[in-house]
Formats: sequence, structure tokens, C-alpha cells
Amino acid sequence: MSVQPACVPGDDTSADPPPVAVAVVAVRDRHRRGRSCWSAMEDYITLVSQCTALRVTPMPLTCDDPADVAMRIAELSPPVSAVLLVGFDAARSTAVQFSIAAEGGPVVVSEIDALTAAVAAATITKLRLRGIGLDHGRLALLGGEHAPRLESVVRAAGLEAALVHHAIEPTPTTLRQFMAGHDVVVDFTGLSSPWTMRARTVSIPNDPYLYAALPLPGLLSALCGHDVIDLTSTALAAAARALALITPADRILPDPNDQRLVPVVARHVSRTLTEPPGDSRRWLRSSSPHWI
Repeated sequence: MSVQPACVPGDDTSADPPPVAVAVVAVRDRHRRGRSCWSAMEDYITLVSQCTALRVTPMPLTCDDPADVAMRIAELSPPVSAVLLVGFDAARSTAVQFSIAAEGGPVVVSEIDALTAAVAAATITKLRLRGIGLDHGRLALLGGEHAPRLESVVRAAGLEAALVHHAIEPTPTTLRQFMAGHDVVVDFTGLSSPWTMRARTVSIPNDPYLYAALPLPGLLSALCGHDVIDLTSTALAAAARALALITPADRILPDPNDQRLVPVVARHVSRTLTEPPGDSRRWLRSSSPHWI
């Protein structure tokens, strides 16, 4: 069982209104890295149940077609306000999200979305560790197709435009030359690990849960508190900046036991959901990366 982030109970402990429901949909799919989606589903259920006042409903599925999964989600009863989708790759997750948004919700958060927010936060703090401002950082992606929203999320968070590099020969010389030309390289491929420049590289854990669990409870809490049917890059950027806010100066991500995780992420994401889009983007870009 994975380590669960520390949680702070909500201020309102009354029984009214009844808790909002979140469905954790696990799809058996070969694309998920690390352990099985069933095991991950159990950990996500425990995480959200312990860290929020949300009622969590498991929904394991054996179908692997996005249209079939979207149909099953659309059949959920109205109390379900949000869905966490585990097991699909980025393309299939996006297909499900588009289908459900077109039907009027509920909002679908993929495991890759939560992972993307955490990776964006790690990118911000990696630049901070190197003493590089967000408006000067040179970011490159290896295997960017595995997290296609990352570029728009880091842009919304205030970083310079990312270079998405899909194909590179995994040789020591080529990779080192590639990395030397950028301040931070986000590696979704794992190919660079034998020759990586650790000070410049954000590597993705084999189990996405280790990163995705950090922003997820706060993100779901914020989304369920508003009438939202679509998860925006601005909301994910707010979650990323919130994680960066509480990350110690010598780390790239906060301690999973930090009790500020849920309330800080929820507060920052909620702000983007209640302000006009232009105001939210300006606020994110103008916020200092050294918030603590």
C-alpha cells in the first residue's frame, strides 16, 4: 500500500448536506505504468476518503473502449459530481473527457491530469533550485505525447513556451547535448536515466500514484465545490503552483505528509474557478514562485 498524504478534516462536520460523490473508474489497460489499475484504484479510494469529505464510489471496468467507458460514466446517478479515471493513456482519457463534457458532465479528472499538475510543480521547483526565474526557464519534454497537457499547464503557470521533443536517439552523447541546451528536461520516456543530468531532469516515477496523489484530493475538493464540467489547464496550473508553494527549498515536491496539501491546493484551484479566465491567468503568472 502506498503512503497516503496527510489530511486535514474539513471545518464543517455536519451531516447536511450529504457528501458529494466521486466515482473512481479503473479501466484495465496495458498503457498504465507500474502496478495494476485495480490496486491503484484502491489506493485512490482510500486517499480521497481519508483526505476529503467526499463520498467515494469504486467503478472497476473491464472494457477498454473510450466510448464504452464514457457511456458507463454517463449512466452514473446525479449525486456523482466528479470522476477519477485510472488506467487509460492520455489519448483515451481525453476521448472520454470530451464525450462526458459534451453530455454536460460530471467533470472527469484523469490520473494523467493529476500527474501533470505534480510534474508541472516539480518543473517550477527544479528551476527554483537552479536559481532560474519562471520567465527565463528553458523547458524541454521527452515523450511529451504521454502528457499532452503539460505544455499548456506550465505556460498557464508562467513558464516560457515548452519545446516538445518527441523523438531522440537514446545515446549518451545525443541526450547530454540535448539536455545541455535546456534548463529543465521533463522525461516521460525513462530513456535518459542512465545518462541523465540529475540537476536538470524531472523524471516520472514508474507508479504515477506517487506524484498524482499529491494534488488530487485538493483538486477534487475544489472541482466538486463548483458547477464544473470541464477540467482546464488553468486549474491544473493552480494546483501546480500550490504544490510549489509548500515545497521545501531543497525538494522538488512537498512531503506527502504535509498537512497543508489539501487545503492549499483546493484554495488555489477554487480561485481559478470563481474568477474570469483572464483574471485567473494573470494571477497565476504574476504570483511569485517563492510564496512561502
